[in-house]
Amino acid sequence: MYEPEKNAISISRLNTYMSKVVSHLTPLQQLTVSGEISNFRRYASGHCYFSLKDENAAVSCVMFAQAAYKLNFKPADGMAVLADCRADFYTKTGTFQLQITAMEAAGTGELYRRFEQLKTKLENEGLFDQEHKRSLPFLPRRIGVVTSPTGAVIRDIINVLNRRNPHYELILAPALVQGERARDSIVAGIRQLNHMGNLDVLIVGRGGGSIEDLWPFNEEAVAREVYASSIPVISAVGHETDFTICDFVADRRAPTPSAAAEIAMPEYTQLQQLLADREAQLRRGLQQQLKLAGLHLERLAASKVLRDPAEMIRMRQLQLRQLTQTLNTLSPQRRLEQREQELDQLTRDLSQSFSQLITAKEQRLSAAAWRLNDLSPLKVLGRGYALALDKQHRPVTSIKALLPGDPLELILADGRAQTQVREIEEIRHG
Repeated sequence: MYEPEKNAISISRLNTYMSKVVSHLTPLQQLTVSGEISNFRRYASGHCYFSLKDENAAVSCVMFAQAAYKLNFKPADGMAVLADCRADFYTKTGTFQLQITAMEAAGTGELYRRFEQLKTKLENEGLFDQEHKRSLPFLPRRIGVVTSPTGAVIRDIINVLNRRNPHYELILAPALVQGERARDSIVAGIRQLNHMGNLDVLIVGRGGGSIEDLWPFNEEAVAREVYASSIPVISAVGHETDFTICDFVADRRAPTPSAAAEIAMPEYTQLQQLLADREAQLRRGLQQQLKLAGLHLERLAASKVLRDPAEMIRMRQLQLRQLTQTLNTLSPQRRLEQREQELDQLTRDLSQSFSQLITAKEQRLSAAAWRLNDLSPLKVLGRGYALALDKQHRPVTSIKALLPGDPLELILADGRAQTQVREIEEIRHG
């Protein structure tokens, strides 16, 4: 066990002494300071922790729940404020801090002002429009990541991807994500992965931090590179409460890098079960269709349309027997010859009628068989059509059953795909 020197003072006693010194300095017990909020955090307890800074320095601050509840505005990084406070010394960590008792907004901080200016500019240019957002691939095979190669972000992304679906390839474009050179490094990483040309999705991001730490992702050059990417981009910058310009431009925003990996990759076991369920559902549907088609064929075979030729033959045979009986009762040779001639003509007519009826009915039967074949769902899907199912797995037959944003499942001849309704347009006929 560590034993201090005889004349040494413990850290606890030192910090307690410093706390008493600070608390007894009267000028520090009733202050009003001005500064810009940075790295603001509000906890479930209601306590707020942040820094106040100017161009040259920063100081840690705490605002306890009782004072925070009295605020008439919502503090955020980049806001300039006036704060009533007193100096304090946190003995546990040996940290000098300001305990804020009241605070009011004093305007917009410089970084926050620049953020709003760029946000407005790019929004007016249409870089945030939903119509430019691309759908993410359902099952990506090659995933690109632009982030630091040494931080926790890349490890978190890999861990999540491995857990959800190990069948993928990850391509990392190492980038600086903080500091003066970070902007150009992030731009180069996005450009490098796009030049590869065979990636399915990109994740661009870093972990949490102050507005200064996250600022490279608020740079115009980064925003325009994300917008120009030919590969769908997921922005994963900071924590859930952090928003950057990159988030607004990207095709999808994730609250954290780990969430970005979950958004990019479906879970393999759930996907297997989903495919099995869909296969069973499709088999049942096809079996029902074939059963209905078989019943239709049976009704067609039993219909009068196919019985008419046999009926016609019986009628002709009856006429022939009646004519033969009539001829047997005639004695003059001449009338016999006439009736024999009529008999020959009737025989020719009967043969011709029978051939025509059989040909016509065979053609109608063949056409009915082709129509029955066309009723097969697999036949229809094989011609390039798809069966659309809504989220209750019911077939969609009209745009009146859809709304923008609705998820759809497409059943194709060789598989399935998940998609989403982006726009609805009615087609008017006539």
